[in-house]
Amino acid sequence: MSAIKTKRLPLPTGEVIEMPEDAIAPMEEARRLYQKMKTKDVDAFDEFFALSTAHFHVLGKEIIDEKFVFFREHFEDVFTDYWITKGEEYIYEAGGFN
Repeated sequence: MSAIKTKRLPLPTGEVIEMPEDAIAPMEEARRLYQKMKTKDVDAFDEFFALSTAHFHVLGKEIIDEKFVFFREHFEDVFTDYWITKGEEYIYEAGGFN
């Protein structure tokens, strides 16, 4: 979660991935909608889901597949395969990649 706030993702290797400047505004909008969604704001839920789905379509399945390989390689010991697979299933369902 700190990566969402700081726009930096430290890897176990010591490398740090910096969020591209043009991705920060959409991330902040998604974060704002997510916070509203947690208060049971139905409109925020619909907007958050639409924004997420749009991101999945823009990225495409091939890039998402590559990033899940990377994520498993670097973070499986933290999140476990079970939770990474749950994230994959959510993204593939929302993105219509099934």
